[in-house]
Amino acid sequence: MAASGEPHQQVHNTLSLKSGHIAVHPEPKHPIKEPHQAIDVHVEKLSYQVPRHPATWWQHKLGIHSLLPTRCVDGCRVVLDNVTFTVRSGQMLAILGSSGSGKTSLLDVMACRNKTGEVTGEVLLNGVPRTSAMLNACAAYVRQDDRLMATLTVRETLMFVAQLKLPKTFSKEETKARVDSVISELGLVEAADTRVGSAEVRGVSGGERRRVSIGIQMLIDPSEFRSNIFELFDLVMLLSGGRMVYFGKASNMVSYFTRLNYPCPELTNPCDYYVDLTTIDPTSDETERTSKDVVRHFQQAFHLDDPSEVAVNSGNDVSSSSLKIKASIAQAHDVEAAMSQDHFPGLQRQFSVLFRRWMLSEIEDYPLLAIRCAQALAMSVMLGVVYWQMHPDQKTIRDHFGLLYMISVMYPYLIIIDIIESCFKERRLLYFESQDNLYSIEAYYFAKIASDLPFHSLYVTLYILPVYLMANMPLDPAVFFQVFAMVYLSVLCSRGLAMMSASLLPTFQASAFFAQTFFSLFIMSAGFFINLENILSEFKWISVISYLRWGFQGLCMAEIRPLNFTCEGEAMPGTCVHDGGTALEMYSFGDGSTWQALTALGASLVVFLGIKFVALKLVPQTPEEHS
Repeated sequence: MAASGEPHQQVHNTLSLKSGHIAVHPEPKHPIKEPHQAIDVHVEKLSYQVPRHPATWWQHKLGIHSLLPTRCVDGCRVVLDNVTFTVRSGQMLAILGSSGSGKTSLLDVMACRNKTGEVTGEVLLNGVPRTSAMLNACAAYVRQDDRLMATLTVRETLMFVAQLKLPKTFSKEETKARVDSVISELGLVEAADTRVGSAEVRGVSGGERRRVSIGIQMLIDPSEFRSNIFELFDLVMLLSGGRMVYFGKASNMVSYFTRLNYPCPELTNPCDYYVDLTTIDPTSDETERTSKDVVRHFQQAFHLDDPSEVAVNSGNDVSSSSLKIKASIAQAHDVEAAMSQDHFPGLQRQFSVLFRRWMLSEIEDYPLLAIRCAQALAMSVMLGVVYWQMHPDQKTIRDHFGLLYMISVMYPYLIIIDIIESCFKERRLLYFESQDNLYSIEAYYFAKIASDLPFHSLYVTLYILPVYLMANMPLDPAVFFQVFAMVYLSVLCSRGLAMMSASLLPTFQASAFFAQTFFSLFIMSAGFFINLENILSEFKWISVISYLRWGFQGLCMAEIRPLNFTCEGEAMPGTCVHDGGTALEMYSFGDGSTWQALTALGASLVVFLGIKFVALKLVPQTPEEHS
C-alpha cells in the first residue's frame, strides 16, 4: 500500500506485508527465506480522532505539549471517518489525497504506529485482528521522510541494517550478497559508495535517498516489494477530510467520476485532477463553499454505493493461509520471541554494530571533527595566553585560582548546547529505528557512550595540554594526571547533564533551558565567586551536588597544594601566604582531598547517565516535528 499527496511524484509512505514469520517453525536454518503466505488486508469502519484543543503558546515554549493528555476529553477532531476497504494478496493500492486528507494517519493506524488519539473499527489480516506483534513479523513500513545517517554511504547504511535485521545464521558473505542484491535491484550501484547526505551534507539525490529507505525494508524480503513497485497500482483510494470519496480499480476511476458529471479533461493526469477536485480551496469564501459542496457530493455518492459491499466482493475469497494464521495466532508471540532469541542478533551483536556505526559516522564527518578539535585547542591557547608563565608569588595567588576555575567551567559549558543538539538529531534515528526493532535501548545506550569516549579523550587532551604548558603549571606527572582526571570527569559530567536533559524533555529549547539553569546554579555555588562558608545554609546543598564545585576544588588541591609562594614585596608583615595549603583555606578548600573530588565527580556522572537510561526506557523519544 502506498500513500501520496501528489501522484505524479514518488510514493511517500509504504506499508508492505510479508507474512512469512507468523506460523513458521522456531528453528529453520534461514527463517527469512521461508515461502511467503498470502495475506488479505481488510479494514472495517476504521475511524480515528485526536484532541481538538491544541497546546497553548506557553506549553509549546516550555516544550511540554507532547506530554499533555491525548484522550478526546474536551472535544476531538475526526482524522479518519468510517474507512472500509479490502486489499487482497498480490494487489497494490495507491492512497491518494491532498495534504491533511488522512493518508499518513491511515497507514499509521493500520501499522499500529499512532501515538495519540482514539481508534475505532478493525484491521484484519486474513480475518484475524492485527496486533503490533503480528505486524512486526509480517510488515515493512517505509516512511514519508528520510531517517538515514547522512555521513554513511549507501552501502554502509544497508550493511548496518542487514547486520541487525538478518538472522545471525547468515554468514558475512550471505549478508553482503543480500545488500549487493538490493543495491542492484534499486539501481543504486553507481551511488553505492556515495554518502547518503542530507540538507546540510552533500550526498546522493533525494530520489536515491528514497530508494535507500525502501532498500532498508527490502533487506528482509517482504512479499509485496517488487522491482516495478510503482507500476503495479491495481486499486486506488481517494481520501478527502478523512473520508473515502473513491475506492476501486484504478482503471475504473475516470468512468466513476464521469458518471458523477466530473469527467477528466483531455491531456490531464486523472490522479492530479481528482486530487485537486477533492481538495478544499480556502482562497475565498466562495471557493471554499464551492469546493466543500463538491467534496460533500463525492462523499455522499460513494457512501450510497455501499463501500462495504465493494470490500466484501473484492475480498470474499479468503486464502487457506488464514486458517494457518488463526490456528497459530495463540503461538505468535512465543514464535516471535523464540525467533528473536535464537536466530536474530542479540545484545552483544547489536552493541558491536552500533558502536562501529557511531565511530564510523564521527570519523567520516571530518569537518565537524576538525571544528571540535580546533575549538578545544583555541580555548586552551586563549587561556594560556591570558595566564602566560605564572610564577608562585603573592600577586599570582588569585590568578592561580582564576585559571583553574576557567579551566573547570569554560569547555564544559561550551559543549552543553552542542551535545543537546546532537542528541536531538540522533533522537530521530533512535525513535524510528526502535520502531523497526533494529536494536534495544540497552544496546543503543552503551554503544553511544562507548563510542563517544575516544573522541572525548582527544578533545580533553587538546584542551588541557597547551594551557598546562603555557601557564607554567607544575611539570610533575602526578599533578598533570590529577588535573587531567578532574577536567576529564568534569567534561563527562557536562556531557551527561546535556544527554540527560535531551532524553527527559521533548524539545531542544526545553532541554537547553533545563541544562543551562542547572549549570548556572552549579557555577554560582562552585566556590570561586562566593566562599563556600558564606553560602546561605538553605542553598548549601546545591554546592554539595555541584560537579563544577568538585571539579574546581579538585583542580585547586591537585595544582595549588604543592606550591610554595615567595614573599618578596610583602605589603604588611605577617600577611604573606607561604604555601598552597594556606591558600586553599582562604577558599574553604583546606579539608578536602583529590580522591573526595574524584568520587563526587564520578557519582554525579553515574546519576546523570542513570537518569538518561531511565528516560530512554520510559519517556517517548519522539522527534520534535512529531511531538
